[in-house]
Amino acid sequence: MPERQNQPQNGAFLDLKTLFSQRENKVGFDRTFPLTDSVDSVELCGEARVFGTISDYSGVLQFQAELSLDYQTQCDRCLKPITRTLKVNLDRPITKTVDEDSEEETVLAENDVIDLALLCYEGLYEHLPLKHLCSEDCRGLCPYCGTDLNEAPCSCKAPPDPRLAGLAEFFHE
Repeated sequence: MPERQNQPQNGAFLDLKTLFSQRENKVGFDRTFPLTDSVDSVELCGEARVFGTISDYSGVLQFQAELSLDYQTQCDRCLKPITRTLKVNLDRPITKTVDEDSEEETVLAENDVIDLALLCYEGLYEHLPLKHLCSEDCRGLCPYCGTDLNEAPCSCKAPPDPRLAGLAEFFHE
């Protein structure tokens, strides 16, 4: 995942001192903060909302939350702009130190603080659809004239496949 240049605003940070000091064993949160960067061909718009709980299970903190945010992109078939809402469940253990031997992806709490924006970007990379469509039955563009087939049919005829030219001559005899 690429390194983020901008630091998130204060709403994106979550302080976990009460959990690490074991004064509490569960903390709920509901944060909203702006995410306006681009991720691949997707333009994030508006604010991200992250809400959930962080629980202490015998010294191991578990982050469980739902991420909701809007994004804009274009349909992969007809190229029309579309806006979608992504809702993702995030579930990660939280640690204070990096364990190089662990295969599980963990959230690092530097100075007992986690960066929710970073978790949002990770969730985006993991859960964004590979194909963005304006509708499931989008017919796309004609590959020859570029007509939007959702709006009108085109009168193009596909040129014959040159690999089958010999076969076409055989049937014309």
